[in-house]
Amino acid sequence: MAMLIRLFENQPESALPFPLLEKALLLGRNADCSIRLNHPSVSRSHAKLHQHENQWYIQDLNSSNGTYLNGHRCETNTLREGDIVNVGDFSLVFSERNPDAIPVMYSWLERVGQKAIEIVRQIHQPNTISPQPSHTPSPLTAKTPPVPIAKVIRAKPSDILTSAAFEKTGPVSTGFPFTQTKNAPAPQLKRLPAPKLPPR
Repeated sequence: MAMLIRLFENQPESALPFPLLEKALLLGRNADCSIRLNHPSVSRSHAKLHQHENQWYIQDLNSSNGTYLNGHRCETNTLREGDIVNVGDFSLVFSERNPDAIPVMYSWLERVGQKAIEIVRQIHQPNTISPQPSHTPSPLTAKTPPVPIAKVIRAKPSDILTSAAFEKTGPVSTGFPFTQTKNAPAPQLKRLPAPKLPPR
């Protein structure tokens, strides 16, 4: 016969067994619950125990403070020997032994009780939020703005010759004096006389 055993801190001899006599039991604060845990931290209908094919399950019934199995909040989970269930401020351990074996289980209950204390501290430990750094972020972690990508514009030859960069007069690489002014007249080429050939 399986049972839930209520644990008391550092008092294994005060452990209180709840035999699981039915295949479905209700845990909660209400007077009609199969296992009544009368404390404000426990919801009226907190959790349900049920057996299916020789396997026990625990199911949370949308309780305010949740049901924890071995320190982890659960919805529906299987129960195994030595599993610690936390319902509100109560710590209970699941065992498939007979309740009559409690007197010879004190050393085991003492070890389980120490583990239950650690689990309670873990459950009720306040969540700490890391403070925001007050110093200037390092260059490795600071976010740098994206570098804009230059847009290449392909210019027409006529635009280059009429741009402001070519409004000045100056020599070009060919060595030919060229006046780089807007609408400048093209240089006039002189025709040289043909050379006279001697008579044959």
